[in-house]
Amino acid sequence: MMRRELWEEIGPHWPKEHWDHWMRLNATSRGRECIIPEVNRNYNIGETGATMQRSVYAKYLRHMSLNHVNVKDLGDLTYLAPRAYRRWVAGLVDTSVTWPWHAEPLAGWVERHVAARGGDSTPPTILALYRSENYAKLAAHLNIWPFPRGHHRFATVIHTQGYTLVLADERYCPYLPDYLTLKPSPGLQPAAASRSQSCTTACGDRGLRCYPPDFWFLNSCEKLAAYFPCEAGCAMVLGDDVPNYVVGEEMDTFRKCLVTERQPTCAASHHGTAPLFPRGGGGGQE
Repeated sequence: MMRRELWEEIGPHWPKEHWDHWMRLNATSRGRECIIPEVNRNYNIGETGATMQRSVYAKYLRHMSLNHVNVKDLGDLTYLAPRAYRRWVAGLVDTSVTWPWHAEPLAGWVERHVAARGGDSTPPTILALYRSENYAKLAAHLNIWPFPRGHHRFATVIHTQGYTLVLADERYCPYLPDYLTLKPSPGLQPAAASRSQSCTTACGDRGLRCYPPDFWFLNSCEKLAAYFPCEAGCAMVLGDDVPNYVVGEEMDTFRKCLVTERQPTCAASHHGTAPLFPRGGGGGQE
């Protein structure tokens, strides 16, 4: 559900496929967010499709809880106003204890944390830090969708096993203190490669090496638009050679800039695209 003014803005640019990915792009949302209920009132019935397999549906969607209560009064919703909500999320992060999820499961860590403090200090909020390339491993601990969804400024608040968790992206979440924020490599400079060129080749021609983690600092429509015309807009795809600009006229995404949810690789290339690559970063490692 949206206002007419919003539809008049985005309707003419509505994509033929993957509209949900397109809605999540910064170039589309422009800082706006969808407000959703914590307990779903509808669900996906498509067990198979272009981006869905039966095994994935069975694991993540089949057993999702639904709200069957007739809600007549939603109560005081002022906490959803932007300033109030930002204060609430910032407060959760400020009072949180960081869970080293790479090392141990949630329940065991909480038990050990409580025991170490005399048995009466369960963390009010638990902070789980992630990077785009390791989110799937964190999601496996919590049995949630393996790509970040439903986040506010790259902070996702969930309630599980009796605890409140904040999942925060180390690169992009503005609520994290500086010492918990992952910075780009020193001297990182974006550069546009030629058509069908890989990062490895483009960097090698300049006497540099490619460093895969720095791709994530270039993976945005805004960053691509600073180096390519992006005449047909921006889209989300899964490709090893992304982020890039499509120059192949035979491709459905011709003249679009593309971003991804999957870790790009230095060696990847495509005959129809020109990638944006990180040069000068990574301490000389691939």
